[in-house]
Amino acid sequence: MRAGRVVATMLVLCAGAAQAATEYAIQLHRPVKAGHRRHAVLVHSEKLKIQLQPPGEAAQGEEENRKLVFAAVQKVTAVDGVGRPLGYECVVEKCEATDSKGKRAILEKGTVLAVSREEGREVYRIDGKPAPQETVEALELFFELGGTGPTEDQLFGSPNPQFLGSEWPANSEAAAKRLSGFGGSLKPEDLKGTVTLAGLKAEGPMECLEVKATLETASFVPPGCPPNVKPERSALSVKYTALYPKNAAFGKPKDALNMTFSFSGHLEADGKMVSMTVSGEIVLEGRYTELPEQDLEPEAEPGQE
Repeated sequence: MRAGRVVATMLVLCAGAAQAATEYAIQLHRPVKAGHRRHAVLVHSEKLKIQLQPPGEAAQGEEENRKLVFAAVQKVTAVDGVGRPLGYECVVEKCEATDSKGKRAILEKGTVLAVSREEGREVYRIDGKPAPQETVEALELFFELGGTGPTEDQLFGSPNPQFLGSEWPANSEAAAKRLSGFGGSLKPEDLKGTVTLAGLKAEGPMECLEVKATLETASFVPPGCPPNVKPERSALSVKYTALYPKNAAFGKPKDALNMTFSFSGHLEADGKMVSMTVSGEIVLEGRYTELPEQDLEPEAEPGQE
Protein backbone atom coordinates (compact mmCIF):
# COMPACT_ATOMS: atom_id res chain seq x y z
CA MET A 1 0.00 0.00 0.00
CA ARG A 2 2.76 2.40 0.99
CA ALA A 3 4.67 1.68 -2.25
CA GLY A 4 1.52 2.47 -4.23
CA ARG A 5 1.16 5.82 -2.52
CA VAL A 6 4.81 6.65 -3.17
CA VAL A 7 4.39 5.89 -6.87
CA ALA A 8 1.20 7.96 -7.05
CA THR A 9 2.93 10.89 -5.33
CA MET A 10 5.87 10.68 -7.74
CA LEU A 11 3.51 10.70 -10.72
CA VAL A 12 1.79 13.84 -9.43
CA LEU A 13 5.14 15.55 -8.88
CA CYS A 14 6.36 14.57 -12.34
CA ALA A 15 3.16 15.86 -13.90
CA GLY A 16 3.59 19.19 -12.10
CA ALA A 17 7.22 19.43 -13.18
CA ALA A 18 6.24 18.72 -16.78
CA GLN A 19 3.60 21.46 -16.68
CA ALA A 20 6.01 23.95 -15.15
CA ALA A 21 8.57 23.16 -17.84
CA THR A 22 6.20 23.97 -20.72
CA GLU A 23 7.55 26.52 -23.18
CA TYR A 24 5.23 29.11 -24.73
CA ALA A 25 5.66 30.96 -28.01
CA ILE A 26 5.83 34.73 -27.46
CA GLN A 27 3.68 36.20 -30.21
CA LEU A 28 2.43 39.59 -29.04
CA HIS A 29 1.53 41.30 -32.31
CA ARG A 30 -1.91 40.09 -33.43
CA PRO A 31 -2.60 41.13 -37.05
CA VAL A 32 -6.13 42.15 -38.01
CA LYS A 33 -7.94 42.70 -41.29
CA ALA A 34 -10.17 45.51 -42.46
CA GLY A 35 -13.64 44.90 -41.09
CA HIS A 36 -12.42 43.51 -37.77
CA ARG A 37 -14.73 44.65 -34.95
CA ARG A 38 -14.26 44.90 -31.23
CA HIS A 39 -15.70 46.64 -28.20
CA ALA A 40 -13.12 48.82 -26.44
CA VAL A 41 -13.13 50.58 -23.07
CA LEU A 42 -10.12 52.88 -22.68
CA VAL A 43 -9.19 55.00 -19.66
CA HIS A 44 -6.43 57.61 -19.64
CA SER A 45 -5.47 59.23 -16.31
CA GLU A 46 -2.69 61.71 -15.71
CA LYS A 47 -1.25 63.83 -12.93
CA LEU A 48 1.27 66.60 -13.47
CA LYS A 49 2.92 68.92 -10.93
CA ILE A 50 5.28 71.75 -11.88
CA GLN A 51 7.11 73.96 -9.39
CA LEU A 52 9.38 76.97 -10.02
CA GLN A 53 11.48 78.61 -7.30
CA PRO A 54 13.50 81.77 -7.96
CA PRO A 55 16.41 82.27 -5.54
CA GLY A 56 15.28 83.72 -2.21
CA GLU A 57 11.59 83.57 -3.16
CA ALA A 58 8.69 81.28 -2.35
CA ALA A 59 8.06 78.42 -4.72
CA GLN A 60 5.34 78.83 -7.32
CA GLY A 61 3.59 75.80 -8.70
CA GLU A 62 0.62 74.36 -10.44
CA GLU A 63 -0.95 70.91 -10.49
CA GLU A 64 -3.11 69.29 -13.14
CA ASN A 65 -5.18 66.12 -12.85
CA ARG A 66 -7.45 64.72 -15.52
CA LYS A 67 -9.13 61.53 -16.57
CA LEU A 68 -10.56 60.63 -19.95
CA VAL A 69 -12.80 57.67 -20.73
CA PHE A 70 -13.59 56.35 -24.20
CA ALA A 71 -15.91 53.41 -24.88
CA ALA A 72 -17.01 52.40 -28.35
CA VAL A 73 -17.59 49.66 -30.87
CA GLN A 74 -14.64 49.93 -33.24
CA LYS A 75 -14.42 48.65 -36.80
CA VAL A 76 -11.06 48.60 -38.57
CA THR A 77 -11.33 50.34 -41.94
CA ALA A 78 -7.74 49.91 -43.18
CA VAL A 79 -4.54 48.13 -42.15
CA ASP A 80 -0.83 48.45 -42.88
CA GLY A 81 1.43 45.76 -44.31
CA VAL A 82 1.72 43.85 -41.02
CA GLY A 83 -1.95 44.00 -40.04
CA ARG A 84 -1.99 47.04 -37.75
CA PRO A 85 -5.02 49.35 -38.01
CA LEU A 86 -4.60 52.42 -40.20
CA GLY A 87 -8.16 53.58 -39.65
CA TYR A 88 -11.23 53.06 -37.48
CA GLU A 89 -14.92 53.73 -37.58
CA CYS A 90 -16.27 53.96 -34.03
CA VAL A 91 -19.81 54.09 -32.70
CA VAL A 92 -19.32 55.94 -29.42
CA GLU A 93 -20.90 54.77 -26.18
CA LYS A 94 -19.03 57.15 -23.88
CA CYS A 95 -16.37 59.80 -24.35
CA GLU A 96 -15.91 62.11 -21.40
CA ALA A 97 -13.27 64.06 -19.50
CA THR A 98 -12.90 64.93 -15.83
CA ASP A 99 -10.52 67.74 -14.85
CA SER A 100 -10.47 71.05 -13.01
CA LYS A 101 -13.52 72.10 -15.05
CA GLY A 102 -15.50 69.12 -13.77
CA LYS A 103 -16.92 66.22 -15.78
CA ARG A 104 -18.09 66.85 -19.33
CA ALA A 105 -18.89 64.89 -22.46
CA ILE A 106 -16.45 65.18 -25.34
CA LEU A 107 -18.62 63.14 -27.72
CA GLU A 108 -22.25 62.19 -27.26
CA LYS A 109 -23.45 58.59 -27.21
CA GLY A 110 -24.21 57.37 -30.72
CA THR A 111 -21.68 59.67 -32.39
CA VAL A 112 -19.86 58.08 -35.32
CA LEU A 113 -16.15 58.84 -35.10
CA ALA A 114 -13.85 58.11 -38.04
CA VAL A 115 -10.07 58.08 -37.60
CA SER A 116 -7.71 57.74 -40.57
CA ARG A 117 -4.20 58.63 -41.67
CA GLU A 118 -4.07 61.10 -44.52
CA GLU A 119 -0.91 62.67 -45.91
CA GLY A 120 1.12 61.43 -42.96
CA ARG A 121 -1.16 62.70 -40.20
CA GLU A 122 -4.15 61.39 -38.29
CA VAL A 123 -7.50 62.89 -39.24
CA TYR A 124 -10.58 62.77 -37.01
CA ARG A 125 -14.12 63.21 -38.31
CA ILE A 126 -17.30 63.36 -36.24
CA ASP A 127 -20.41 62.30 -38.13
CA GLY A 128 -18.52 63.05 -41.34
CA LYS A 129 -17.26 66.51 -40.33
CA PRO A 130 -13.74 67.50 -39.19
CA ALA A 131 -13.39 67.35 -35.41
CA PRO A 132 -12.54 70.58 -33.51
CA GLN A 133 -8.91 70.82 -32.42
CA GLU A 134 -9.75 70.60 -28.71
CA THR A 135 -11.61 67.35 -29.36
CA VAL A 136 -8.74 66.00 -31.46
CA GLU A 137 -6.26 66.66 -28.64
CA ALA A 138 -8.35 64.48 -26.33
CA LEU A 139 -8.99 61.71 -28.86
CA GLU A 140 -5.30 61.45 -29.78
CA LEU A 141 -4.69 59.86 -26.38
CA PHE A 142 -6.70 56.80 -27.42
CA PHE A 143 -5.50 56.14 -30.97
CA GLU A 144 -2.15 55.11 -32.40
CA LEU A 145 -2.45 54.11 -36.02
CA GLY A 146 -0.01 51.62 -37.52
CA GLY A 147 2.56 52.14 -40.20
CA THR A 148 5.15 54.08 -38.19
CA GLY A 149 5.85 52.82 -34.67
CA PRO A 150 7.22 49.45 -33.53
CA THR A 151 4.99 46.41 -33.11
CA GLU A 152 4.51 44.84 -29.68
CA ASP A 153 6.84 42.03 -30.71
CA GLN A 154 9.50 44.57 -31.62
CA LEU A 155 9.03 46.18 -28.20
CA PHE A 156 8.68 43.23 -25.87
CA GLY A 157 8.74 40.04 -27.92
CA SER A 158 11.11 37.12 -27.86
CA PRO A 159 12.19 35.07 -30.90
CA ASN A 160 12.42 31.99 -28.68
CA PRO A 161 9.69 30.21 -26.67
CA GLN A 162 9.82 30.99 -22.95
CA PHE A 163 9.03 29.20 -19.69
CA LEU A 164 6.74 30.70 -17.07
CA GLY A 165 8.83 33.07 -14.99
CA SER A 166 11.43 33.61 -17.73
CA GLU A 167 12.87 37.07 -18.33
CA TRP A 168 14.42 38.64 -21.42
CA PRO A 169 15.50 42.19 -22.37
CA ALA A 170 13.12 44.71 -23.91
CA ASN A 171 14.13 46.48 -27.13
CA SER A 172 15.36 49.83 -25.77
CA GLU A 173 15.53 51.58 -29.15
CA ALA A 174 11.98 50.55 -30.08
CA ALA A 175 10.72 51.45 -26.59
CA ALA A 176 12.29 54.92 -26.81
CA LYS A 177 10.53 55.46 -30.13
CA ARG A 178 7.22 54.34 -28.63
CA LEU A 179 7.57 56.49 -25.50
CA SER A 180 8.37 59.56 -27.59
CA GLY A 181 4.67 59.59 -28.47
CA PHE A 182 3.98 60.80 -24.91
CA GLY A 183 6.26 63.80 -25.41
CA GLY A 184 9.52 64.67 -23.75
CA SER A 185 12.92 63.35 -24.72
CA LEU A 186 15.11 60.47 -23.62
CA LYS A 187 18.26 58.67 -24.69
CA PRO A 188 17.59 55.13 -26.00
CA GLU A 189 21.03 53.96 -24.89
CA ASP A 190 20.14 54.83 -21.27
CA LEU A 191 16.79 53.06 -21.35
CA LYS A 192 16.90 49.62 -19.75
CA GLY A 193 14.03 47.19 -19.79
CA THR A 194 13.05 43.65 -18.83
CA VAL A 195 10.13 41.51 -19.99
CA THR A 196 8.71 38.63 -17.94
CA LEU A 197 6.34 35.81 -18.78
CA ALA A 198 4.59 36.18 -15.44
CA GLY A 199 2.06 33.36 -15.69
CA LEU A 200 -1.17 32.04 -17.16
CA LYS A 201 -4.55 33.67 -16.55
CA ALA A 202 -8.06 32.78 -17.64
CA GLU A 203 -9.99 35.61 -19.26
CA GLY A 204 -13.49 34.38 -20.01
CA PRO A 205 -13.17 31.21 -22.11
CA MET A 206 -9.57 31.97 -23.12
CA GLU A 207 -6.33 31.03 -21.39
CA CYS A 208 -3.88 33.88 -21.69
CA LEU A 209 -0.19 34.52 -21.20
CA GLU A 210 0.40 37.31 -18.71
CA VAL A 211 3.31 39.41 -19.97
CA LYS A 212 4.88 42.14 -17.84
CA ALA A 213 7.54 44.64 -18.80
CA THR A 214 9.48 47.33 -16.95
CA LEU A 215 11.50 50.19 -18.43
CA GLU A 216 13.70 52.66 -16.56
CA THR A 217 15.97 55.56 -17.41
CA ALA A 218 17.63 58.51 -15.70
CA SER A 219 17.84 60.67 -18.84
CA PHE A 220 14.24 61.80 -19.33
CA VAL A 221 13.17 65.40 -19.90
CA PRO A 222 9.36 65.71 -19.50
CA PRO A 223 7.17 67.35 -22.13
CA GLY A 224 6.62 71.08 -21.73
CA CYS A 225 10.04 71.86 -20.27
CA PRO A 226 11.57 75.06 -21.72
CA PRO A 227 14.35 74.41 -24.24
CA ASN A 228 16.88 76.27 -22.10
CA VAL A 229 16.37 74.14 -19.00
CA LYS A 230 19.50 72.40 -17.74
CA PRO A 231 18.73 68.97 -16.22
CA GLU A 232 20.14 68.00 -12.83
CA ARG A 233 18.27 64.81 -11.92
CA SER A 234 15.58 62.81 -13.66
CA ALA A 235 13.93 59.42 -13.51
CA LEU A 236 11.37 57.60 -15.62
CA SER A 237 9.75 54.28 -14.78
CA VAL A 238 7.32 52.42 -17.01
CA LYS A 239 5.38 49.29 -16.09
CA TYR A 240 3.34 47.44 -18.70
CA THR A 241 1.18 44.37 -18.29
CA ALA A 242 -1.10 42.62 -20.77
CA LEU A 243 -2.92 39.37 -21.37
CA TYR A 244 -2.31 37.60 -24.68
CA PRO A 245 -4.47 34.56 -25.56
CA LYS A 246 -2.42 31.41 -26.15
CA ASN A 247 -4.35 31.13 -29.43
CA ALA A 248 -2.61 33.83 -31.48
CA ALA A 249 -5.70 34.26 -33.67
CA PHE A 250 -7.24 36.39 -30.89
CA GLY A 251 -6.23 39.83 -29.71
CA LYS A 252 -5.41 40.77 -26.13
CA PRO A 253 -8.42 41.32 -23.84
CA LYS A 254 -6.64 43.62 -21.36
CA ASP A 255 -3.60 45.82 -21.05
CA ALA A 256 -2.33 48.54 -18.73
CA LEU A 257 0.59 50.95 -18.78
CA ASN A 258 1.79 53.02 -15.84
CA MET A 259 4.43 55.70 -16.40
CA THR A 260 5.86 57.81 -13.55
CA PHE A 261 8.54 60.46 -13.90
CA SER A 262 10.37 63.12 -11.94
CA PHE A 263 12.73 65.86 -13.08
CA SER A 264 14.69 68.70 -11.54
CA GLY A 265 16.80 71.33 -13.22
CA HIS A 266 17.35 75.05 -13.50
CA LEU A 267 16.98 77.73 -16.12
CA GLU A 268 17.71 81.41 -16.49
CA ALA A 269 14.74 83.78 -16.35
CA ASP A 270 14.89 87.57 -15.95
CA GLY A 271 18.58 87.28 -15.12
CA LYS A 272 17.96 84.78 -12.30
CA MET A 273 18.69 81.06 -12.10
CA VAL A 274 15.32 79.48 -11.33
CA SER A 275 14.99 75.95 -9.94
CA MET A 276 12.41 73.79 -11.67
CA THR A 277 10.89 70.47 -10.58
CA VAL A 278 8.38 68.38 -12.49
CA SER A 279 6.70 65.15 -11.45
CA GLY A 280 3.88 63.19 -12.98
CA GLU A 281 2.10 59.94 -13.66
CA ILE A 282 0.27 58.66 -16.72
CA VAL A 283 -1.90 55.55 -16.58
CA LEU A 284 -3.50 53.88 -19.61
CA GLU A 285 -5.91 50.98 -19.21
CA GLY A 286 -7.73 49.07 -21.90
CA ARG A 287 -10.26 46.28 -22.10
CA TYR A 288 -11.16 44.74 -25.44
CA THR A 289 -13.78 42.25 -26.58
CA GLU A 290 -13.72 40.94 -30.12
CA LEU A 291 -17.26 41.11 -31.45
CA PRO A 292 -19.17 38.31 -33.14
CA GLU A 293 -21.94 39.05 -35.60
CA GLN A 294 -24.20 40.26 -32.77
CA ASP A 295 -23.01 43.17 -30.63
CA LEU A 296 -22.17 42.42 -27.02
CA GLU A 297 -23.40 44.31 -23.97
CA PRO A 298 -21.16 47.26 -23.01
CA GLU A 299 -18.46 46.47 -20.46
CA ALA A 300 -17.69 48.28 -17.24
CA GLU A 301 -14.68 50.57 -17.09
CA PRO A 302 -11.45 48.90 -15.93
CA GLY A 303 -11.47 48.74 -12.14
CA GLN A 304 -15.18 49.48 -11.94
CA GLU A 305 -16.52 45.92 -11.77
